[in-house]
Amino acid sequence: RLTKYYVGIFTLLWIGSMLLVYQSQSHFQMKNAKRSLFFLANECQFELICHKEGPVDAIATPIENLPEHCKKKIQDALKGFVPYAAYYIKEHVRYLVAGIHDGVPMLFTVDGKELSIERYPKQEYLEFLHGEFNEEAYGQWQNPILLIVTGPDGKILTTSFFDSVFRPLVEKLFHLDEPLEGYRRISDGKNSLLFFISRLYDGNLLLVAQNMEKNDAHLRHLLGILGCSLVVFIVAGVCLAFLLAQK
Repeated sequence: RLTKYYVGIFTLLWIGSMLLVYQSQSHFQMKNAKRSLFFLANECQFELICHKEGPVDAIATPIENLPEHCKKKIQDALKGFVPYAAYYIKEHVRYLVAGIHDGVPMLFTVDGKELSIERYPKQEYLEFLHGEFNEEAYGQWQNPILLIVTGPDGKILTTSFFDSVFRPLVEKLFHLDEPLEGYRRISDGKNSLLFFISRLYDGNLLLVAQNMEKNDAHLRHLLGILGCSLVVFIVAGVCLAFLLAQK
């Protein structure tokens, strides 16, 4: 009876700790994937408006995370401005906010109490983004990234290198009843894509997606290791529990 009791306790503790390891690893991988997709989407939005690269020493920042004094300064300077991308330069405590006002692309730079505005000509962007997309995709060869612009109805307007095997997943995305905004994971049993969806200033949609196959394979491998270690632990636990019970 003592042997069974000890084995049961040890096994439950082991399973609990292994589930915690698996869950933390899964959460860590998903968090990194989401952060990578957001950075790419922010970069694409910034380059679309400003037609130049974002600062290399800057950190991509969600619009909702901009400090209130920064939002207020921008709205006081130009009411009706709609931001689409933002960067924070920590060294200089400076914010760069790219957006649109009355159809005109603009960049606000908030540097302490100083505020500057740059205006850019509105240009046809599909060809520009197509070149940027393929440049970004080549830089992500170890973890395939898809960059896509679609119309509100899901019609694909331009893409990076696009494998036709993923087209059904993109089409499936537009059959969801939920609003197309933020993160969505779509699977078909064989393939799985994690999307980050944001709206462009003309109403079209920017889809940045990552193939989750490598992440899933890594988690399956981890699960297999944990399963094997559980068997070894149970065998060793039975022997140890028997010795303890004998004493």
